[in-house]
Amino acid sequence: MIVEEITIRNWRSYREPRTFRFGEGFNLLVGRNEAGKSTLFEAFTRVLFDRHTSAAEKIRQIQPLESSLAPEATIVFRVNNDKYKVRKRFLQIPVAEFSTWRGDRWELKHEGDAADNAAREVLRGETPARASQPEHRGLCQALWYLQDDTPLPKEAWAEGVKEGLSGFVSLVARSPDEDRILKKIEDEYGSFYTPKGKIKAGSQPDLLQKTIPEIEAELQILYERDRGVEDLRLELEGFAEEQRWKDETLKAAHAEVAGLKQKLDEGAALEEEKKQKEETLRQAKAARDTVTGDGKAIDKRIKQIDEMNEDLADKQRATEELQADARMEQRAAEKHRETWKKTHEPELQQVEQELGILQAIERTRRLEEQMTSVREQIDRIQTTETELRERERELSTTPLPTKKDIETYRELKLELATVSGQIEQAAIRIGFDLQMENTSITADPDAERLTEDGEYLILGPTTFTIGDLGTIRVRGGGSSLEELQTKAQSLSAEFTSLFERSGVTDEQELYDLQQRRQDLEREIKQFKKTFKELTSEKGLEQLKEDIARTRQKITDEKSKIGAVPPEWQHLSDDAIREMSEDLSTKKKGLIQTIGREQQKEAEARTAHAEASRKAQEASSRLIELRTQVRGLKQANADALKSYGTYEHLQETLAKETAALERAEEDLAALLAEYKIRVEEPKAQYGKALEIVRSLEEQVQSVREKIIDRRARIEAAVSEDFYSRIGDLENSLDVTRRNLNRVTRQAEAAKLLHDLVQAFKKEQSTALSGPVADQVNRWLVQLTDGSYDSIRMDEKIFPVGVSNPRYDETLPLECLSYGTHEQVIVLLRLAMGALLSKDERNLVVIDDRLVNADPIRMRRLCQILEEVATNHCQVVVATCNETPYAGVREKTIIPVPGEKQEG
Repeated sequence: MIVEEITIRNWRSYREPRTFRFGEGFNLLVGRNEAGKSTLFEAFTRVLFDRHTSAAEKIRQIQPLESSLAPEATIVFRVNNDKYKVRKRFLQIPVAEFSTWRGDRWELKHEGDAADNAAREVLRGETPARASQPEHRGLCQALWYLQDDTPLPKEAWAEGVKEGLSGFVSLVARSPDEDRILKKIEDEYGSFYTPKGKIKAGSQPDLLQKTIPEIEAELQILYERDRGVEDLRLELEGFAEEQRWKDETLKAAHAEVAGLKQKLDEGAALEEEKKQKEETLRQAKAARDTVTGDGKAIDKRIKQIDEMNEDLADKQRATEELQADARMEQRAAEKHRETWKKTHEPELQQVEQELGILQAIERTRRLEEQMTSVREQIDRIQTTETELRERERELSTTPLPTKKDIETYRELKLELATVSGQIEQAAIRIGFDLQMENTSITADPDAERLTEDGEYLILGPTTFTIGDLGTIRVRGGGSSLEELQTKAQSLSAEFTSLFERSGVTDEQELYDLQQRRQDLEREIKQFKKTFKELTSEKGLEQLKEDIARTRQKITDEKSKIGAVPPEWQHLSDDAIREMSEDLSTKKKGLIQTIGREQQKEAEARTAHAEASRKAQEASSRLIELRTQVRGLKQANADALKSYGTYEHLQETLAKETAALERAEEDLAALLAEYKIRVEEPKAQYGKALEIVRSLEEQVQSVREKIIDRRARIEAAVSEDFYSRIGDLENSLDVTRRNLNRVTRQAEAAKLLHDLVQAFKKEQSTALSGPVADQVNRWLVQLTDGSYDSIRMDEKIFPVGVSNPRYDETLPLECLSYGTHEQVIVLLRLAMGALLSKDERNLVVIDDRLVNADPIRMRRLCQILEEVATNHCQVVVATCNETPYAGVREKTIIPVPGEKQEG
């Protein structure tokens, strides 16, 4: 397979169409990181091996970020001298087209899934379930070493790789019959075993092995049920015997209950007599309790009345004392109020008035100082502004050269010197060496330049007259010299114009004026800075407004002062502060004195209120006690209305107590007979009833158990499980024989499979030989003999390299990362060279040689050039093309590529 070109758009960073064309030899994709080199190789795999309808995660990732654009790519390639074009669009309205070149045009051969299949068939690829992996690429698995690929496959090379390598090894060639036999063996083995050699789930041995335990388990259940039926029959016999015994016991219990019931009927009259005597006792007790309660209540109230009368005298004295305390506290409060209100408060008002006058004088003086400071700042601002305007006027009216004018002057001066030098070099030099004395030489026109050696510099046509000897005509330096002379004159004119504009005659005056301009600009900048600082907080108008406001405040303060003692007007600031401090101290003392008096007044009023409250509470309690005493006396009078006097109440209590004692004696005499004739038979009757109910429940339970056992026995017998046991025993025997037969069949298939695997291992060894030979030659060249051969296993996987110095094989994983990577690249190049025996194939190396040192890189370039020249189309991606300078014939493809028009 040879790739000619790819066009890609809407693919990751490629939003616009880009086309990349490849040569048949060595191709170098060059671009910075994330320029899209690996994206091109990704497009190779997706277009050639993925289904166009796939929506796998890796397919969705190729869509440009933050867009719903459909990724699309077209690849043109050749296989076996046939030219193909595959075009695919993914995700949005998926499209797949497979076209063939016929004469001078493309002919569409397949579309949709057919196009997917056609591309994979041409490249010996396999159909992926989701996004394609390296194992789905056929030959390209070995020839394409992409950035996300592992160095080697996880298990083995794809069959397409092995088939391609088998084309040059006679041992691998097989006939169609052998293929059918091997496939039959693999199918037979696969019907019994998994790829790891375990019994396959769902196979005949697996099903039979699972069926035998199921039959055995079912038989075991039936055996258990058989034993259960026998146990049920034994239980049924025991329950029948138990029922007979329970029935006899129940019959005797019923007879005992009937006898006890007759005794209870005989004791019914005694029961009624007992109820009457209990009622008589209850009434006697209630009458006695009523009289007793009335007597106790009257005694209690008499005691309470005596206690309250004693408490009334104490509370009366306490109330009178509290009222006296309240009057005393009220007089103290009035005294304290008169002290601070009439004595101290007028004195405080006088001090505050005088202190206010002094503070107003101080505020007025501070305001006057502030106004003076603001006026000074206004003067500074106005002075600065005047100076700034004068500098700006001088700068704007005086023709002072700018920095740009000086730079222009210097450029003109340099350019004029350069042109003058060019003129001197281009001019014709004429020198005269006459051996005659007093010979005059004249020039027409006059020669304007003369060198130190006495040579004339001729800028144009000139005629020299040499005394009487004759004339010499010089044509001049040509058009270029005239142009230089014109340019020099133009530059001189510009010099003159610049000096005239600035009003100077020489260079020093020009520089002096420019220095004056710089001084003015610096002074203007400084004045602006000063002006900005002065007006940063407030502008000139705001300051003037501040003066007006301050003047108004001074007027207001003076109006507040009122009448001021004349001697205060001329006091110094220190004297005013001293007087203010004295007055403040005095004011503070007066305030404290007034506060103390007010506090004492408040405390006295609080004490008066508290004493008044307590006196009121004490008076209320007196009234309440007197009311309670009257209530208790009235309650006793009401209680004695039924008895007459307290002595009659005591006589009534004695009579009721005697009646109660007689009722208790009568009831006690009756209860002795009642216990024998009623209570004992009643208790025996209750116990007998409980026994009867328990026996009836037991008999019912036994009957239910008998019914259950008979039903379970009948159910077991009706299922005919004895015949079922026989059927299962027969089925178990047949299944075991089938398992033995199938096991022998599976073992035979395994034996044939093992033989085929041994045969395939021999094939793989035959395949790895030519590959190893090719790698060995390059390995010696690359490492300068440090390693001379590679050891490979039956999977054509490198496992180690031989070190001739120590005659030992070093495992591949022990190599440095760079050497390991280089060995893998050599392996893939060797496969590419061998697979390209009949036609060139594409080898892709995606930036896998970055860890090679300069020496090895030169050797790798020789190997790459050999492969690209003699065997394969090679495409290498890199960020730096310099290491590949050793490859002489190469196609450099910049990434991103050329933007396609239209």
